[in-house]
Formats: sequence, C-alpha cells, structure tokens
Amino acid sequence: MNQQRHIIKKQIIELNLSSQQGAFELQNEVNRLYRYKVLPLIDNLFNQFSDLDTIHRINTLEIDLGNIDINNLEQELIDKIIAQIQQQLEEQISHSSSSLSTQPQPKTELGESSPLLARTEGETGENIEVNKITSVSSTSYQRLSDQIGKSEIASKRALQLEIFSYFIQTGMLPWWAENLSKQELEDYCDRLITNSPNQVKPIVQQSLKNPKHLQRLIYQFSDSILLKIAGLFTGDSVPFIADYNTDIKPVLAQLEQTRNIPEAKLRLEIWQGLFLSISSDSKTQVDKFKLIQDNLLHIATSNRINYPEFLKNIVTKIEHLVREEKGFKSTLPEILDKIQIPGQDAQLIRAEKRASQLEIFSNFIQTGILSENLSKQQLEQYCDRLITNSPNQVKSIVEQSLKNPKQFQRLIYQFSDSILLKIAGLFTGDLVPFIADYNTDIKSVLEQLEQTRNIPKAKLRLERWQGLLLSLSSDSNTQVDKLRLIEANLLHITSSNNINYPEFLTSLVTKIEHLVREGKGFKSQLTEILDRIQIPSQETQLIRAEEKASQLQIFSDFIQTGILPENLSKQELEQYCDRLISNSPNQIKSLVQQSLKNPKHLQRLIYQFSDSTLLKIAGLFTGDLVPFIADYNTDIKPVLEQLEQTRNIPAAKLRLEIWQGILFSISSESKTQVDKLRLIEANLLHITSSNNINYPEFLTNLVAKIKHLVRQGKGFKSRLPEILYRIEIPSQETQFIKEREQLEHLLRELQHLDLNSQILPQHKQQINQLKTEIEILLNEINNSAQVQRSSDLITRFKQLQKTCQTLKLNIQQELKSNQTRIPDVVNTFSDSDEIYIYNAGLILLWPFLTRFFVKIGLVQDKIFINTTSAERAALLLQYLVDNSTEIPEHILPLNKILCGIELLEPIDTNLEITEQERAESENLLSAVIQNWSILKNTSIEGFRTAFLQRNGIVRIRDGSWLLQVERETYDILLDRIPWSIRVVKLPWMDNILYVEW
Repeated sequence: MNQQRHIIKKQIIELNLSSQQGAFELQNEVNRLYRYKVLPLIDNLFNQFSDLDTIHRINTLEIDLGNIDINNLEQELIDKIIAQIQQQLEEQISHSSSSLSTQPQPKTELGESSPLLARTEGETGENIEVNKITSVSSTSYQRLSDQIGKSEIASKRALQLEIFSYFIQTGMLPWWAENLSKQELEDYCDRLITNSPNQVKPIVQQSLKNPKHLQRLIYQFSDSILLKIAGLFTGDSVPFIADYNTDIKPVLAQLEQTRNIPEAKLRLEIWQGLFLSISSDSKTQVDKFKLIQDNLLHIATSNRINYPEFLKNIVTKIEHLVREEKGFKSTLPEILDKIQIPGQDAQLIRAEKRASQLEIFSNFIQTGILSENLSKQQLEQYCDRLITNSPNQVKSIVEQSLKNPKQFQRLIYQFSDSILLKIAGLFTGDLVPFIADYNTDIKSVLEQLEQTRNIPKAKLRLERWQGLLLSLSSDSNTQVDKLRLIEANLLHITSSNNINYPEFLTSLVTKIEHLVREGKGFKSQLTEILDRIQIPSQETQLIRAEEKASQLQIFSDFIQTGILPENLSKQELEQYCDRLISNSPNQIKSLVQQSLKNPKHLQRLIYQFSDSTLLKIAGLFTGDLVPFIADYNTDIKPVLEQLEQTRNIPAAKLRLEIWQGILFSISSESKTQVDKLRLIEANLLHITSSNNINYPEFLTNLVAKIKHLVRQGKGFKSRLPEILYRIEIPSQETQFIKEREQLEHLLRELQHLDLNSQILPQHKQQINQLKTEIEILLNEINNSAQVQRSSDLITRFKQLQKTCQTLKLNIQQELKSNQTRIPDVVNTFSDSDEIYIYNAGLILLWPFLTRFFVKIGLVQDKIFINTTSAERAALLLQYLVDNSTEIPEHILPLNKILCGIELLEPIDTNLEITEQERAESENLLSAVIQNWSILKNTSIEGFRTAFLQRNGIVRIRDGSWLLQVERETYDILLDRIPWSIRVVKLPWMDNILYVEW
C-alpha cells in the first residue's frame, strides 16, 4: 500500500483559445480530465521520484504544453502534462540532490495528498484556471516560499521542527502539515525532544521572549512534556521540579490569596516562573532555594498579591499540613524555612528586580521618570544587570531610543561610560576595547584643540557617544570598520558644532603629531587611523556632512520644528529628502508615521515638499499605487477648482487636504496594495469634512461635473469617472451609518469594562463620562436637523474614538493578566494570507450563537463577560462541530474569529464541559435541524459530519474576513436554508465575516 503523501498548494491551467465559442464547455471538460485522469497519474509519478524518508520541496513548476488538437484533447492533454512534469522533476530533483551535500540544511516544508478545494476561475475563453488551491501563512513570520529556492531536499526531522516552531508562534499548523489531534501533537513534541533536543531548546528559548508564545507552550502541552522541556535547560533538577509542582498545587488551592484563581491560570504562572528561572540560569544545576523563591514571587506579582503576607501564609499553611502528617516530595517545608520574608521596603526592590525590570528601564528612557525609591546609582546597577540578563530586549529599547533625539540624549546623559560601553557591546562584539581606548584618547585631544576646547565637556561627551552609537547601530555586521567609525564620529562632532571639517581634521592631525613627539602614547592607534583618513575639499564637505553625520536627525528636527541648518536652502532640503528616501526608507517611513499623529508636523511635511517627493514618500507605504495617486492628483485638482463648493478654497489649502487624505489612507492600510475606490472615497470625505461641505451634495455635484467634462472630451488618467460611479452617494439619513455603528460598539465596550470590579475609581469615572458623551453624540447624529454640521460631528466622533482607545490601553495596562481583551483588528494578516480550516460548516450556526452563549452564562449585554468566557465559547463551538473536548489550538481559527479573539492569541484548550453546556449544545443543534426543515429526520451526528465538519479557507478581503467553504454535491440543500450565511457579524466581533459557499 502506498504510504507516501504529496500536496500541491496551487495548480493553475491557462488555456488560450482562438475564439470564445465553446470555451465554457471546454473549461468544464479540462476540469474533469485534470481531476479524474491527470491527478492520479501525477500522484504515481511523484511516488516514483521519492521515498518515505526524503521530502522534496519544489517552489514552482511551470510547463508549456504548446498546441493541443481539440479533437484529440484527452489523449494529448494527459500525455503532454505527464511528459513535461516527468522531465521537470528529473531536472529539479537531480539538481537539488547534487547540491545537498554542499549546502546547509534548508528550512523545510511538507504536503498533503489531495487538494483542499477544487475551483474553476476565469472568463470564458481565456486565462482559465483549474483547481486553484491556496493555503495559510501568517504575516508575522516570513513565508516559507520566500525562504526556499526552486527545489530542495529536507529530512522529516527538520520538517517536524519547523511545524513545532510554527505552532508555538502562531497556534496554527503550516498549510502543508497533517491535521494533528491534541494527543498527536503531544506525541510529536515528545519525539522531537528525544531525537532533536539541541534544536528544540532554541525554539523554546525564543518563545520565552514572547509572552504569548510561552503561554501557548504551557497551555498546549501536558506537565510531563513541560518537564522534558525543562530537562533541556537543567539536568538533575527535573525530579525536583516535578515534585515541587505536585506539592505546591494543593497548597495554593487552599490558600486564601490564591484559592479563587482559576486552576489553569495558576498552572500557567507556576510554569512561567519555572521556565523563566531555569532558562536565565547559565548552569544546568539550578539552585532549588532560588528557584522556589523566584517562582512564588512570580505568582505573587502576577496576581498583585502582597508578597510578604503571601509568604507568611504559605509557611503557616505548610506547617499546618506537616502537623497533619501531609508529606512533601520536594523538601518544600525545609526550603521555605530558609526564605527570608522581606519587609515592605525590600518587597518593592525585589519586585522591581524581577517583575517589570525592562518596562521600568524603557519608561525611564522615554519619559525620564523613575520610581521614587530608585537613586541614579541604583539605576546604573539596574541597567548593568539588565544588559547581562536581557541583552536582546535592552538592545531593542536602545534601537528605539536612537530614533528619538531626546530619548537618545537621556540615555547618554544618565549612564556612565562603562554602561554605555556595555550597550555598545550589544551592537559590536570585539570592538568594545577599541571604543574604550578611542574614547580615552580623543577626549584629552579635543580639550586642547582650538575649535573644540570651549565646548562644554558634557556636550562633547554627548556628541561623541551619539556618533559612536549611531555608527554601531547602523552597521549590519558586528565587526565594525575602525577607520569608518572614527571618521563618522569626528564628522558628527564637527557638523553638530558648525565646525569646518577639513580644517578641524588638519588641526587634529597636527595636534596629535605634536603630542606624539612629546612622548604621548595613544591606546587606540588613533595616529595610524587618522593618517589614513583623506581630508576632504571644501566642496565635498557639505555633501559628506549630509550623508554621514546626522541626516535623519536634521530631517526629523525640521519636520518637528521647521528649523533648518543655516547652510541648507529649500531646494537642497528637497534633494536631501530625496536621497534619504532612497538610502534610508524604513527610517523615513517611521518619521512620516510619527508626523501623521501631529497635525502641524504633517502640514509642514506637505507644505515644504513638492508633489514628486510626496509621491516617493507615498511609495514607502504602498507599492504599485504611486502612478495611480499621481494621476488622481493631476485629475482632481482642476475639477475641484471648477466645482462650486471648492472653487473659492485657496489652492494651497486644497493641496494640503488632498495630500492629508491620501497619506492618512495609505498609512492606515496594513497591506501595500490599497483599494483605489476606498482611497478616493476617503480622500473626498476628508476634503468635505475639512471645509464643512455637505458630503452627499458635494459627491452629486462632483459626479455631474465629471460627466460634463467627459462629454466635452476631457480625459482622465486615473479612471476617476469609473471609480466615482461606483461610490454610493449616501442620503442624509445614511450618511453616518458607519459612525453610528462604531459609537454603539464603543458604548458596548465601555459598558462591559464598567462591569470589571478591578478597575480603578478614576477609570470608572472616565468611563461614565465617555458613555454620556457618546450618547449625546448618537442623539445628535440621529437628529436629521444636525446632519448639516457633519464636519463638527465627525471631529467629535474621532476625538471620542481616540479618547476611548487611550482609556482602554490604560485599563489594560492596569489590569495586566486580568484585563478584558480588546480584540485586535484583522490587520494581523494580509490579503495574500490564507488559513486552512476543517470546521468551516460552523458558520451555519451563527444566528443561534448569541442566545446559546447567553443561556450558558458566557455573554451579558451582547458581549462576553470576560476573556475566559470568550475562550470557553471558542472551545464549545468545537464541541458543537465534532463532540470533542480534547481540542488542539490549531483547529480554532474560525472559532476565534466568531468569538472576537485575536488569531495569534494563545488560549487554554482544556475543556471540562458541564452538563448544562452539553444539554444546551444538543438543544442548539436540534433547533438548527428543526428550523432547516428540508433536513427532516437528519440526526445530530449526521448533521455534524455532513455540514459542520467541512474544509474551508479563511482569508482577508478588503479589510474584512472571508470564509470560502468546500462544496459537496448535497449542498443544493443550502438553497433551502431559512437564514442568510453570506454575511456574519456577531455583537462582539470587530470585523464582518463574509462567506462564499
């Protein structure tokens, strides 16, 4: 029996015909031949070229069949396809086999034996696509197809590691992986730990840096697997960890401060603390005393429990249990006796050390504000430990600070040279001793040099370190060129102080030669390096200063302040920006994104730069749309100049508003391919709201004007007329539908937040105030007499949106792990991403779900009571589909969408279903069958198998979810279903789900 598995992600057949006559019939015939004749032959061919222990991955295989005699279609089509594929396979597999020994082990990919969907697309007669198959890959991770060449060979073990890593990061499986049950996933991980421990360990280490990934690891795997993972970090301590885990659980279940914490949450925090402790310890022999101390501190800080009181109570409880002859495997009583219960003063210091160290450091760099009990010296020691224990996180924080001049200054002013050297070491390995020596050498020389001796020491130190860190961070390799480093540093110092660079360099070389003659020694080979620096002419000085010193800082300062260096004209600034866009696109994009948050900065950007530069800036956000934006800009200006509502608006103001609208639209899109209709619609709405123009009337007049111009023979480059005809002109009553829906959603969210007893009083007060303001605005929007004040209403709507978002973020930070989840929007994924699912029929139940969740106590006032309720709802949906309670997370993407949970959010999938939930589930399925009368006597199990357990694909289309469901022959019954399944929007969902079935 053939046990090989083959999968093709996407299959496309293009037919070019001489005419459209008979094309539809030919399309169907080719579809039939391919499905039933060609695919089995391809499967046999694949079997000949592979064996059970080898995986061949071919990224693209394209064949040209040439001309086919339509009278001998079946024979010629089959023969040519098989012959061509055989030839291509021989070439590609032979090439990948010969190169395997000389290449490192590639990242790998696996496939399934049959396509998920079979679909014929295309217009009749041309570009006919048959069996177009698509699948999933998360935008948060690099696509596998981008990582591989034309073809590769991989081992099964490498594939398994890739599946494990992908699952930990996304909670899903790659498109080419088998659909594993929860137990199969567990066994899978077990084998990997046994066979590939060194490869599994770095995957786990990466997950420890991301709270969601670590959550998923703990939620999805049993204690026995987690113990084996712990064994990768510590050798002999695994039995002790197992015993401690067994001992501490029943104690915490009885303790007053922890007995009401859900069991799953306590388990999560115990394992989080254990993994964080053992992974941060460089030696395999873990200190048991320190491990328990860290673990209890983690549990206490995660739940806002007073640590000294918690420790006292736990010791008392254990002493009580010992007197009752309760045995402890892990010597927990003895270890607890050795832990010194800290006083209130010591508690805060320990919490700072071990709980939110990075957050405190990051907040200080951003704001300059410290906890009251931390001195400057303590901050220095604090940073030193962070660099040692969390180098990657500190490096990331420093990289962010380099983009903000004030934060960068604070970093240098607040920390000593020794700390800054350690920070430099995060960017460059062996160069730290050289930087230390250079710093020592150059300091004394600059104090004697005529051009720099009057500059305050603190300012010179700031500029030296600015230049050094900017150079180090901008270099992609860790081995930095010493010559370039010194050259860039000296150039930064001179440009920051308006010093003539060639003269400065000449004076510096002369001074150093003089000092050498006097017997002065230099640790850093400064003399030799300076000899190699070419002193530039006056003509090249400005160019080099612009290119190598503080280009981005000058641009950033100008956008923020409008102030330019004296020697830079407006034309030079334009050229300057042009070069920056070419050479530093990511940094410019970041600066522009910041300017979008400040109206004055955005105004300055638009006023100061030409359309050609603004188009290049637009290109940083959207790829192929720049020509269209240019054409639209050209087309719309003369029309607005003739239109009654806009002809008296100054040209500069109109230009400003056009560009404001364009940049707002393209920067808010998560995908580079922006929808042209939405872009124009949003742009015209921005212009009208900025000028208090009635939008429906404006749109009517604009369409009329363009029709008139078209009749006069006026051409439009951007297809503006066709796009405008597709924009639906809203009536006065429908103008604010979107705003009304969003306000009602905000009101529900605030009402839900208000139910949380842990929210601070000041936040409660803000919630009530916002609820009142939203209700007032809703009344005004519903009052047709107020519609003429559309601009004012939209401004207030946007302000309320922003205020609500800020408040929600503040509350989320306050509540930490107990907060109510505010689901992320669909922009986690892009239009090109697709997710395979196996429960697509779940969508049939959507009209019954709100009542179902209310009856089992998960939903109140049309929103989930808390995060745990939403997660439980997602699991119960799967129980409805297949009667299962052992549920792997990777089969839940659709469940998460229907329950308003962000797709990459890890959830605890252990479902202990209650009798009430079982009964209500049976009632729901019976109600569906009864209401869909044509199903007649179909059993619940039959309904599950026939309709609910259906393959499908989830993707994004135009900013909303789209579910495409695989069809079966009996789906003709869907024509008789008495409710719509084309559009799904439950009260707690942030985005609409469209369905194609």
